Amino acid sequence: MNNRLERVKSLIEAKLEFRSHTDHEDNYTCPFCTADESSDGIHINWEKGDGELVGKVICHQCGYKAGSIVWFLRDICGGHLPEDLSRLLSRSVWESDIVKELTPSLGPEATLKGSATVIPEVQLPKHFRRIHAGSKDPLSRLAWRYLIGRGLTPEDMERFGVGCCGKGKYSGYAIFPFHIEGRLVYWQGRRVFGASDQKAMNVSASRQGVLYGIDEAADASTVVVVEAPIDALTWGRGGVALAGSFCNDRMVETLSRLKAKRVIICLDADATAKTQKIAYRVHKDLGRKVGRLILKQGDPNKIGREKLHRLAATKTIWGYESRQSM
Repeated sequence: MNNRLERVKSLIEAKLEFRSHTDHEDNYTCPFCTADESSDGIHINWEKGDGELVGKVICHQCGYKAGSIVWFLRDICGGHLPEDLSRLLSRSVWESDIVKELTPSLGPEATLKGSATVIPEVQLPKHFRRIHAGSKDPLSRLAWRYLIGRGLTPEDMERFGVGCCGKGKYSGYAIFPFHIEGRLVYWQGRRVFGASDQKAMNVSASRQGVLYGIDEAADASTVVVVEAPIDALTWGRGGVALAGSFCNDRMVETLSRLKAKRVIICLDADATAKTQKIAYRVHKDLGRKVGRLILKQGDPNKIGREKLHRLAATKTIWGYESRQSM
């Protein structure tokens, strides 16, 4: 085991009680359940992974799963990685598609390069927990079934760290964390069950420069800009959400940090004029190939992944309209 992995392991052991070691697997107390002391708790297999996503984590007691060590560390650190851990992982090749140099600072605040805009970290809401197929919590299972019914995949929900709140102010809401270089800078809640009339609830924080899915889109050749996180997940990797239909200067600046050669703007059907404006603005500021995918009805999630990809391939209008027509 290399020195970097040993350091990560020591950080985990500082937070969790070590139980036992078998072959390539270490067992700890699970921070997500109340397993009794006779249980092996949570299992970390250091050998599993495909080179990019190292390590697999599972608790057979509560059903928690994480597809990589980085995702697990993010979860046990309350949704964001502390400074020392961010620095450690940013030098690692483990998850080069997730931990990117989107910002030059890894301190308590993340600052976008070339900008005076500072994006402070936020905390996930109280009672937040990740949702996954093996969850034994009834409300987590409801949220899981709802999102699966909306066409999201287990892999994307795990990669993007989607969770929910079983009680409190945000009970009944699926929570979508927004990360920049693994740091939690925003989150949005979407009502998936319950009696609330409010479809979405957001953290009280600045949205300057904040986009959903930026870390996961770091190496995508094509980026599709949509309104809601659930729309970004419908597209898959490369889907980036505005958390609305407004795109400010700092959001465009954040997009400029991505490697994508093509950008497609695809807002909901009732936002055609805004689609046109954002496409022009992104092209003007980024100087990249920009397309507009105009939906006749609904939104990307209602259309579904397969049809959305087909429409993007056949119906995207490349180029932009003049400022006068905006």
